[in-house]
Amino acid sequence: MVVVGFDGSPTSEHALHYAAGLARRQDAKIVAVHAVSMPYDPLWASAATADTMVRGTLEDTVQELATECGIRASFVTAFGEAATVLTRIAGEQQADAIVVGASTTPVHRLFGSTAVKAVRQCPCPVTVVP
Repeated sequence: MVVVGFDGSPTSEHALHYAAGLARRQDAKIVAVHAVSMPYDPLWASAATADTMVRGTLEDTVQELATECGIRASFVTAFGEAATVLTRIAGEQQADAIVVGASTTPVHRLFGSTAVKAVRQCPCPVTVVP
């Protein structure tokens, strides 16, 4: 099984396609994970509604790619910091690998990207896709 971080960004799209190819070659399943750091708050109800719509779009993208590639796939949304969520789900699912997109955010050079944090936390291999 391959766990892939997917938030709809261009680099996460690349990671999703890479993970799909990897899964197809290994006859494995992918679990696409959307980590949400925003906790639910009634004051942010419109943001939560927008996030629900985004999740539906992301899940549709994952399922379309899975059908196109002839692989099994599931989509999971979890609250928490992305690297921690990916590592936790990879452990729970006994994943063979994690695939993430490379960060394009300059602030990650100071505080570390999801990929760097996942490499430090995860017991399985982590592939970073540009």
